[in-house]
Amino acid sequence: VACGRREGVRIYKAATGRLLQTLQAAVACIALGDGLLAVRDDGGEVRIFQAATGSLIQTLEDGYHVALSDGLLAAGGGRGEVRVYQAAIGKLLRILEAESLKIEKA
Repeated sequence: VACGRREGVRIYKAATGRLLQTLQAAVACIALGDGLLAVRDDGGEVRIFQAATGSLIQTLEDGYHVALSDGLLAAGGGRGEVRVYQAAIGKLLRILEAESLKIEKA
């Protein structure tokens, strides 16, 4: 489990509540998955860390909201698009334009 504030991120073991890692990183949005932690700051910079070690593995200048799943990072926001990256290496895989995304009502 990861939680953040403007001055940093703390990663806990969910089963025990034990603090595993503290990262000094400005936080506006965080995502945790697949052993990776994505942290977006107020300026839109996204930093990707190894969750277990706290090692920075990638920095992207692109994001507002972030999500991690299956080794992919989705970063989107104010430009009307979502960019999908291979999270561990920062390779841009595709750009999804807002007008091409069909939103269905539940």
